[in-house]
Amino acid sequence: FLPQVSAYQYRVYKLYVAQVFSCDLMLLSIAKALQAYYSITNFALLLSISSIFPFLRAMYQLWSYIPCPPMASLISNIALLLALVVLLGLGLGTYAKISNWAVYTY
Repeated sequence: FLPQVSAYQYRVYKLYVAQVFSCDLMLLSIAKALQAYYSITNFALLLSISSIFPFLRAMYQLWSYIPCPPMASLISNIALLLALVVLLGLGLGTYAKISNWAVYTY
């Protein structure tokens, strides 16, 4: 009744399912469903706060374990920090009257 699936095809299908469950739209729809189910108004803030430590851990691993020439590393890190400062400035300029948490969340 069921078609024969080789081990390779089984791995490919598992990868397809993992890609569907890890795409941004699926994660956003899960977050919105949980927000509606639990009636939480600041669910985006809760999700963003809970992602701080995994992000910092990933950034530490990227900065410390990937071999990179010193000058390229310096330029890359400065570009990342400059992007963070620009986004923070845009957020403060846009959402400063609402709250600082809105700047952090969005």
